[in-house]
Order: sequence, then C-alpha cells, then structure tokens
Amino acid sequence: LQKCLLLGSHFVILVKFKRKTGKLRPIDMRISIDKQRCKGCGLCVAFCPSGLISISVELNSRGYHPAVIDDESKCRGCQNCALICPDLAITIEQ
Repeated sequence: LQKCLLLGSHFVILVKFKRKTGKLRPIDMRISIDKQRCKGCGLCVAFCPSGLISISVELNSRGYHPAVIDDESKCRGCQNCALICPDLAITIEQ
C-alpha cells in the first residue's frame, strides 16, 4: 500500500506501507539534476524540507550556478524539488 498526497494536479507518493510490520518507510528515490538545464533560481533549495540541495559555485555552460544535491541518501522522497522546478531540470526515479 502507498500513501499519496495530492499537490496541485500531481499525486506525490510519500511512503510505502509494510503490511507485515505495519510501519511506514520512505520510498527509495534517486534524484538527478540536469546541470545544463538548471538556471540556479533556488526554488528547489527553498522548498527542500531536508535542506539537501544547494547552489553550486561552479558555472554551467550557459553561465548559471546550477543546483546540486549534497547528500542524496538523506532524501525523503517528497518530490517538492521536481514539482517546483520551472526548468524541469530535476528528475526523481524510484
């Protein structure tokens, strides 16, 4: 079973429910940021509840400071970053 959150017109899967133990656990997620597409607006940084995303000091080929993930293993899988990104530079895979 999965618990979902309706955010705008998107369903966000927050956690999976383990039937045997009755406990909730985070879904394993893999985040990737397309550094060439990112303009460094900082929305993902502001909306990440874990504070895992920051703006890089390096420039991409378009002259922007792209967002980077500091520690992907601590990601909660809330998908706020991907939903708020105006450039569609963030993808999340299970």
